[in-house]
Amino acid sequence: MERVRLTKKNVQALEPTGKLYRVPDSETRGLYLQVSPAGVKSWVLSFWYAPEGRQRFLTIGQFPAIIPDDARKQALGAKTQVSHGIDPATQKKEKRKASTVAEAVDEFLADHGKIRLKPKTLTSYTETAEKRIKPKLGRLKITDLTTQKVAVWHHEQKDHPRAANLALAVLSKLCSWARLHELRLGNNPCQGVPRFHENQRDRVPDAGELGSIGKAFRDAEKAAGKLTSPLACLMLIIQTGCRKNEARHLSWDNVDIDARIMKIPDSKTGSITYALPEEAVEILKRLHETKRSKWVFPGEKVDIPTGTVDSTWRAICRAAQVEGLRIHDLRHTWGTTAGELNISGPLIRAAMNHKTLQASARYLNLRDQAKINAADLVSRVLTDALKGVGKEQNTTSS
Repeated sequence: MERVRLTKKNVQALEPTGKLYRVPDSETRGLYLQVSPAGVKSWVLSFWYAPEGRQRFLTIGQFPAIIPDDARKQALGAKTQVSHGIDPATQKKEKRKASTVAEAVDEFLADHGKIRLKPKTLTSYTETAEKRIKPKLGRLKITDLTTQKVAVWHHEQKDHPRAANLALAVLSKLCSWARLHELRLGNNPCQGVPRFHENQRDRVPDAGELGSIGKAFRDAEKAAGKLTSPLACLMLIIQTGCRKNEARHLSWDNVDIDARIMKIPDSKTGSITYALPEEAVEILKRLHETKRSKWVFPGEKVDIPTGTVDSTWRAICRAAQVEGLRIHDLRHTWGTTAGELNISGPLIRAAMNHKTLQASARYLNLRDQAKINAADLVSRVLTDALKGVGKEQNTTSS
């Protein structure tokens, strides 16, 4: 068959013919996309293994989990092994027989984790693996994991349901990755293991608590003699509903005060924008007057973002005598307030950039002005609540 440059598009277009066939890649000699009679598409490397004087084949993995560029990189790595007298196909089989769960975890985090996961997520996965997966399952062969063994392991953690469910999710991703790399075959043993029910931690402050929090903010600003970075960061979270680290790592390059938009190029859900209500614009204008860093909320060392948002929030809550309220609950407060104002669900999700598979197609094309209008409406209610004014006026007037 004629060599072609294999791309996502032309690989997706390949159809099963009723018999196995291979399409050679024009960029990497020996690399093929193999299509089975059932339509399964796999990357295969053909190479000459001189010590045995014969042609060998290495299955790299399946498409679309492995895209063309990644397949080429792995093929080149295998060729390097061959040039050093190592048979990558035999090595892979031996590795599959020998890999323990602990060894697979380390390889998974080094391969998938560092490439595919954000740093915070990678840290969470690593801590979960070290604390909950390796101690009980680490010595098992990855091939010996069964649904029954996983279910027993998960049940033993019933006193910590949230942590147990996270550990099960990490183990499931590990097993899917292991199957992709042929460290184990068969179905994912985590499938069918029921998750524990988790009590929701989300909490929304009532009007009285918001009034106390607002007073604590004003008192803290007065005591500091200025609007400090952590105070301003927390106020922006309240006014926009953004996530803590989205606000903390906000740079002036990504703020357009005139357009009333702030951009988050690398958020939890990708590149997103938030509308800036009038109160948020005023906060940013005040900070811009004394701008001393590329960061909107710089730390004492101006070349890094502020690192005292959490401790400042704890101090605010102590002063306001409010217990059990997390910074992330401020985001839920924004969304709950929007719901009480009868703002539509799709517009709330668009304004908060909280995508779901079911809803994303419905709100991706909403105009920025619609998001700004919604943000203004929510902000007015929250600002009044922080000043001790009830929500009723705003709700009835809207």
